[in-house]
Amino acid sequence: MKRFLTARNFRFFVVTCFAFACIYLVILLFAPHIEPPLGLFATDDFGHAVQLYFYLSAIFVLYWPEIFAKITRFKISDAMLAMYVSFIFLALVLGEILDFYTHFVYWDFFLHFISGIILGTLGFAILHNAQRNAKTKMGAGVTAVFAFAFSMAGGKIWEIYEFTIDSLLGINTQQWADAYGVPLVGQAALHNTMWDMIFNMIGAILVAVWGYKRIKREGWPKGLQITKK
Repeated sequence: MKRFLTARNFRFFVVTCFAFACIYLVILLFAPHIEPPLGLFATDDFGHAVQLYFYLSAIFVLYWPEIFAKITRFKISDAMLAMYVSFIFLALVLGEILDFYTHFVYWDFFLHFISGIILGTLGFAILHNAQRNAKTKMGAGVTAVFAFAFSMAGGKIWEIYEFTIDSLLGINTQQWADAYGVPLVGQAALHNTMWDMIFNMIGAILVAVWGYKRIKREGWPKGLQITKK
């Protein structure tokens, strides 16, 4: 059972979900008379094309860790891979394909909170590996600050990405417009972006505090390391 419940098998399941969604979207593009399930897919060809782009990109993104490992000759632990795949599953399979963003009002904020934790964990792992053979090692406090900053930077890069695709494709990932497409004004237009950043920060703070205490007591856990092959 443990051999079956691995990060790579879970990734295969997630890729399969995206593959079926892509096939269905292609059918919708070439058979516009078919009515998609209410709320699960876009209702026009442009929306179908955008969703198809995102899902195909997601399949590629799921294999980034292996691409990264081959280029840099680093080994990513199964726990780190499982965290990565789980986030994509939560964000795109549950969030997009099953429309959790609509059914659960705070789903987006929850994901930014989780991403803050995952990025912070990655920050710890990167700095831990960088200090592996160093004569002088950074203290737990400095490492925790780096992990926090790394997580916050990752969150900001994501917001820039959302702003970019909203500008280029005319979509509404940052919720700058209401349900009818009318642009929001003033603080209302910033609401989603700012709360995304706040929840990202909360996750980053929590993992920074946990990582600091863990390093002080026992050192960084082996299961959450990035090591040189």
